[in-house]
Amino acid sequence: MAHLSGVPEILTPEENFAVLERLVDRFEEHVAAPRRLNATRAATDDARRLSRGTVGLRLTPTRIVAKRKMSQNKPTEIVRTVIGELEGEGPYASPGLAREMRLVHDTPGESG
Repeated sequence: MAHLSGVPEILTPEENFAVLERLVDRFEEHVAAPRRLNATRAATDDARRLSRGTVGLRLTPTRIVAKRKMSQNKPTEIVRTVIGELEGEGPYASPGLAREMRLVHDTPGESG
């Protein structure tokens, strides 16, 4: 868990839309049939209309407080499931994070 402190800066509508495009692209790249905000002219027009209902912020942190939680309050079976998924082959695989969780939970690896 991290707590950030700083003064937020409101993005212009164009900056906000660019951030939304990057955000959608990042998560959609992991699915079989990604939906992009700029896929067609109609999709772009719809996305721009909907984006007017959002407010984008830029925060340059002046103070950061971070804590490692690693599912600390979850039952052992849930922790094992999360670690197994992180060690898997899917789009959200993260062997490094799985290793960190094993250290926090004192859970042996596949070979241990």
